[in-house]
Amino acid sequence: MASKIVVIGSVNCELREVFTKLAKLHVKQNFAIAIIVGDLFGDCSTEHELDEITALLQGNINVPLPTYFGLGNRPLPTRIVERIEANDEVCPNLYFLGKRGTLKTAEGIRLVALGGNLETDSKATNKFHPGYTESDARALYGAHSADILVTHQWPKGIRTGSSAPLSEDAKVPEEVQCIADLCSTLKPRYHLSSG
Repeated sequence: MASKIVVIGSVNCELREVFTKLAKLHVKQNFAIAIIVGDLFGDCSTEHELDEITALLQGNINVPLPTYFGLGNRPLPTRIVERIEANDEVCPNLYFLGKRGTLKTAEGIRLVALGGNLETDSKATNKFHPGYTESDARALYGAHSADILVTHQWPKGIRTGSSAPLSEDAKVPEEVQCIADLCSTLKPRYHLSSG
């Protein structure tokens, strides 16, 4: 039987709300894993966001199933980085995929992740900074294959041949050639992107 996976877009630090809804869905659907694409955390500029992070770290927000997240536009909050460095997880069932990396879940699902936005400067060397270089993308060629590729940016040419129109107020995400090259090399069964 195939594993059921639930995919969640940017959470933007609405942790309690999202994980409560996920718990209700999980009871009915029995998902194997959850994948969050985009920004899990906000920019920590409000009291609400800080309270949500504190509640998560203190165990007051339950993550109901193994949940994986990468980098979007925003850097991870300092307290989250400290927790990952100390424990390799944020809290029970919440795992950081890294800026770039590969992972095989307990269910045998092979995840490959490349988070953040393409950059050329030295900030991209920090593993928690939401930026990557073309060499980061090429380094993932060694994974050889992926069941699921998780990126923040879209691959170049993704809309080629599409007849589906974008709404007039839609912002078209940036398309990146090195992501397209990564897709061509790995040939993932699924590619999840938050753009």
